[in-house]
Amino acid sequence: MVTQAADDIRGLANVQVIGSASKRLIPNQMLWTMKVENRGKELEAVADEHLKITASLLKFLNEQGLEKNAIQTSQMEFGENMVYRNRERIKEGYVAATTVRFILKDFSLYQPLWKGAAKLGKVSIQSVDYQLKDSKAAQAELRGLAVKDAQQKAKSLAEALGSRIGPPLQIAEHQSHAAPRMLKADSFAEGANSSSTSPGTLEVSSTVEVTFKLLK
Repeated sequence: MVTQAADDIRGLANVQVIGSASKRLIPNQMLWTMKVENRGKELEAVADEHLKITASLLKFLNEQGLEKNAIQTSQMEFGENMVYRNRERIKEGYVAATTVRFILKDFSLYQPLWKGAAKLGKVSIQSVDYQLKDSKAAQAELRGLAVKDAQQKAKSLAEALGSRIGPPLQIAEHQSHAAPRMLKADSFAEGANSSSTSPGTLEVSSTVEVTFKLLK
């Protein structure tokens, strides 16, 4: 935020406006989230099986040529597998789960990744988000356009009153963003039978709030 002291602004004739700008860009990477989950009666057996499945998944992903350090495991859990039956909460062995996330930049790997994960068993695809690797340059451009939009709005308002705008007294930037786009769950099955993906576009936007001094 760029601002003049509140006491200086108070009492001055001013006009406050909101400027915005947006553009649509083609995403250049995907964020995949997979989950390994297995159940069984004996904790040790569940743990052993879980480690093997997770190792097999990581081995498979590494064999696809993903970038180094692109894969991350998290939310590793072991616990009792509680189910509801006949209105009672009953223990039915144990459950183990691990979340695996990775960034994919080569969209041509979508189909083999989907099919390969399906063959492993006890591995599910939780989500696939289209993203922009670096939206900072676009956001910087849009920030300037949003300020110009605010200036034009303020100018139009002032002219309607027979006045004109002076220098800005306060500038505040609202949160800029590049919203990720998620593939729906039914798209995973479609992707397994398609030769390519259709990432579409993502909206990148910027919004600013500017207060201009109002001159006669």
